Parts: sequence; structure tokens; C-alpha cells
Amino acid sequence: MTNSPTGRYLTVFLWNSNGVLQHFNELECILHTKRIDIALITETHLKHTSIFFMKGYTIYRSDHPANKAQGGSAILIRSTLQHHALPLPPSTNQIQVTAISTRLENNYFTVATIYCPPRFGLTKDQFDNLFSSLGPRFVAGGDYNAKHIQWGSRLNNPRGRALLSSVSANSYEIITSQSPTYWPTAASKLPDLIDFFVANGIIMYLRQLKT
Repeated sequence: MTNSPTGRYLTVFLWNSNGVLQHFNELECILHTKRIDIALITETHLKHTSIFFMKGYTIYRSDHPANKAQGGSAILIRSTLQHHALPLPPSTNQIQVTAISTRLENNYFTVATIYCPPRFGLTKDQFDNLFSSLGPRFVAGGDYNAKHIQWGSRLNNPRGRALLSSVSANSYEIITSQSPTYWPTAASKLPDLIDFFVANGIIMYLRQLKT
């Protein structure tokens, strides 16, 4: 992302795990071989009693509010990096958010991971409230289940239109791969893009990743 206090570049990884414990070895391999500084994980499927530990990383998580083995979000940050947890309202069935504050050169900024299950509706006001809670400088990566051709989805859905309205009204920016991030197992469904970043106040640094 940009130079860290140790002089390296921060590498941020966004992953929908569909159950992080059952893919633990895969995650561990990626973190260490790719030298990931911050991992944003969605659909962790952790219950409150689940034990999740990764050597060399500090873990913050927001499990499903009903303590079900579904949904959920987590952040893994290299323990040597300066950071602290960012208090947020409790997770809901509609949105499960985990957020930390860390340093971007001499400025603090927020890194958040967000999981929004597909079966609940979300409005522009809810997205406005979510992003405003992250402060003036943030990058929020996640599985929004929000589709819009503006960021590379095949089509637009109501949640995508609500998110785009929030992004446009607040001059946020979408950071997207412009290629599918969801690959369904059902032959009747087509790949689509539902995982991406929303950012504010640190775009000049994020763009270094794309050059």
C-alpha cells in the first residue's frame, strides 16, 4: 500500500474464506509466502468459542451476532506493526465489520473488513453511517454482495445502487479488480464481482499498487 514505519510496503490481502478454519493451512501459506501485512477475511464462520490463532499476527474478529457458524469478518495484522482496535457498534445480521487503526507514514488511518450477507436489504443511509464510523481516512475491503457495472459486476442490484449512491455522495472511491471474485458451484449461476474496496483519504497511496 505504502511505506510502513519499518520502511517496507504494506501488503493488504482480501479473501472470502467460506470458513477460515477449514482453509487454515492455505491461509498460513499465503500470509507467509506473499509476506502479507494485513489480511481482511470475510465469511470466517467462527463461533464465539472458536479458537483462531496465527503465529506472527494479531487477530481481530466480529463473529455472527447469533453465534452461528456463518458470516463473520476478521483482520489479521502483522504483530510488529503499530495498530489498535477501533471500537464500532456491535455486528448485526446485516453487517459484520471489523476495524483497526494503523499508520500510513505519519498519519493514522482505518482498515476495515466488511461482510454483508446477501439476503438482507441495505440502504444508502446505512452505508453512509457505516463508512462515516471509520473516520476521515479509511480503506474498507469486503464481500458487500453489492453488484454494479460501475465496479465490474455483470449487472446492477438494489444494494449496488444504494452503495454507489453513498460512494458518489461522499466522494469515496471504489478499488476493484474489474474481474469476477465469486465463482459459484451451481451451473445455473454465473461468476460475478462482489468483493472490492471502498476508500477515502488515502487514494494517492492505494494507487501505487496499480502502477
